[in-house]
Amino acid sequence: MKKNFASRFRNWDAYAKTLDDFTIKTSAGALLTLLSGFIIFCLVVSQFNEYLQVTFKSELSVDKSRGDSLPINLDITFPHITCDLLSIDSVQETGEHRIDLESSIFKTKLDENGNEMKSELTELGNTSSKIDEELKKAQPNTDENYCGNCYGGEPKEGTKCCNTCAEVKEAYERKGWLFEDYSNIEQCVKEGVADKVMKLEGEGCRVHGSLKVQKVPGLLSLTIGDSFFFGNLMLHTLYTGKHNVYSHKINKLSFGQEIAGQDNTLHGYEVEFEKGHRKVQYFLNVVATDVRYLNGTTKLNWAKLHKLLFTHNKKSRLA
Repeated sequence: MKKNFASRFRNWDAYAKTLDDFTIKTSAGALLTLLSGFIIFCLVVSQFNEYLQVTFKSELSVDKSRGDSLPINLDITFPHITCDLLSIDSVQETGEHRIDLESSIFKTKLDENGNEMKSELTELGNTSSKIDEELKKAQPNTDENYCGNCYGGEPKEGTKCCNTCAEVKEAYERKGWLFEDYSNIEQCVKEGVADKVMKLEGEGCRVHGSLKVQKVPGLLSLTIGDSFFFGNLMLHTLYTGKHNVYSHKINKLSFGQEIAGQDNTLHGYEVEFEKGHRKVQYFLNVVATDVRYLNGTTKLNWAKLHKLLFTHNKKSRLA
């Protein structure tokens, strides 16, 4: 009974096997077998690697955290600008103006060869106006009958005189004018301020640290001189001379949290100028990016990066 059932079951075999006595093994058949096996092996390995491959999925979303602050990390070297005359200002689209920022921004003096002159750090906030310090130290004219010229500026209320270099500078600021040339101001020449400004030339400066700004369009300027308000306008006093060489090297410029291995096209970017009055403008587009790690090998399972897209131009500035 069992034999008859097995015999009837084998009748369903559509691939009947030929007896070994009637088979012929050839070299072509062996080559075809090996080739088929190799192709099958490659396909299996390829599919397995594709299975292990991480798929990057991009998704565009609206940033709802406009009220949060954004850290800016910078390290810029100015080989021909002294730290005593360098200031940093911020103007944002919201109307917020910050002059001579007091943040974790520091300046390190450099000699002509680019070596650090001092081991200590100088905080950028409230230290950029070295000229103002020199003005305060200067001795005013002791002649009681002396009435100095304000050179078109607006003197203090109740007086028509500007007896010191500092008073002339303040008169210019009240008028909304820029106070640039100390060598043509009688009070500044007598007090020796013009000579002291010239002695500051020949040094370099490295600006480094971080500051926080709002997530809105704005302007961040690193310039020679100091700024002041005239009504709703922010004006800047630019000091002329051979130190107005804005050659610089961006050692580092990043936004937000710094991640190891993050690519930044501005790192190491260098701009060289011949001596003259020029400026460089960088137009930066910062794109917030959330990155989530799948391997679990990092301390953080997610990180917020800020990709940086930029373009820039160079312009001559009238002295």
